[in-house]
Amino acid sequence: MNKRENFEAVLAALGKSIGREFALDESGVAFIPLGDVSAVVRYREAVDHVIVYAFVGYLPEDGTAEERARALLRFNDCWEVTNGFTLGLDRDSRALYAFDLVDAAEFFGPEALADCLDRLAGAVETVRERIAADFPIAEEDNAALADLIEAIDVFTTADEEKEVAE
Repeated sequence: MNKRENFEAVLAALGKSIGREFALDESGVAFIPLGDVSAVVRYREAVDHVIVYAFVGYLPEDGTAEERARALLRFNDCWEVTNGFTLGLDRDSRALYAFDLVDAAEFFGPEALADCLDRLAGAVETVRERIAADFPIAEEDNAALADLIEAIDVFTTADEEKEVAE
């Protein structure tokens, strides 16, 4: 069994444990609903890592870019707030995401993946609560997730091409 198959088995076992079916699609992506949080896992075969991320919300247009950046840095500096996840902002759409890049070997069983996803959901909920006073968050927009996946695919493809060239 190769490394992707190992991760797919862990993902399937997690789904089975909660009565759902989870599987990676042809591009290595799986969507996992976690209550009000929609998690995404993307297996990167070239580096044997998994990108785990979720949409947090949108930052409003008011305020300067510097004010928004300072607020995000304040929360990124406090991993107790983000549960170890990093916050990222898409400048064009103002969509805010929590993400982490994890060595696929760390997901040795469904419990390890479930723990990571629980931490992600907790991070998203905490960040939503903590920054709501400064930046009201809109409802999740599936188009934002599609945009992020497309951006990650472009980044990943360039990364993989660079790794192959080296």
